[in-house]
Amino acid sequence: MRNLIGVILTVLVLACIGAWLLGEKFVPAVEVARDSARARILKLINEEKLNLKSAEIALAKAEKASIVMRQSVARARVKTRRIEREIAACNRTIDKHRADLVALETRLTAGQKITLVSGRALSFQEARVRVNATAQRLDLAGQKIKFLKDFRDAHQHRLEQLEAVMEQFPVQVAQMRASCFLLKEKVAAAEDFAKWAEDLVDNDASGNVLERAQVALEEAHRTVDDRLMELDVLLESASNRQRIAEPTTDEEPDVDALISEIRSILNGTSGDLSISHVVISKDEN
Repeated sequence: MRNLIGVILTVLVLACIGAWLLGEKFVPAVEVARDSARARILKLINEEKLNLKSAEIALAKAEKASIVMRQSVARARVKTRRIEREIAACNRTIDKHRADLVALETRLTAGQKITLVSGRALSFQEARVRVNATAQRLDLAGQKIKFLKDFRDAHQHRLEQLEAVMEQFPVQVAQMRASCFLLKEKVAAAEDFAKWAEDLVDNDASGNVLERAQVALEEAHRTVDDRLMELDVLLESASNRQRIAEPTTDEEPDVDALISEIRSILNGTSGDLSISHVVISKDEN
């Protein structure tokens, strides 16, 4: 017991001597702890300001990318509708030519005269050659149209995938914006707490205020980081689908050239073997 009392008295004596020697420069350990906590929160505030700036830049890029991708979706939709119109027009032309072939076949079978627009009558052999050549060209046009349909279906599928990703953008961007706003508010509150801590006489209360501010900042930082990660994943996914849905000219068939070929075939521009100059009528010999 005497030893314990001796230790306590020794500590008290040393503390009094230190206070007497240092005067106003003597700082209790609790004040050192408070100043250390304040220094940590100020450092964290500066770091979070930089993080906030980076997050706001990332948010602006995401919003810009969202606009670009919406424009890409709009262009892809226009392209798909144009292909569908071309397919429908080509199919109507094919149906008309096939109906003409049926009429010519009927006349050939019945031995009826077949003439050109110029008035010259075709022999049976000439008419048969024209009919067969036209049938072959229609089959070729049909094959190219099938390829065009397959391309349209694949293009439509990729477009739907991109649209599905794009539907998530408004929610993700709104969440990111809210997280940035929250972090900004927490930074402002932490700055106020750091100032108020200087005026608090109770060192324990001061330390608690700074500790709570630090926890709030760290939580807001984690939320922003999580939103940034989610937004990055969404952007990457959308960017990949955009490249697939709207590839460069080197990465996909020349649709315009294919459509031009089909039109050329159906318009009978391949020579004298077409039925485009044949009079389709029911006149008999």
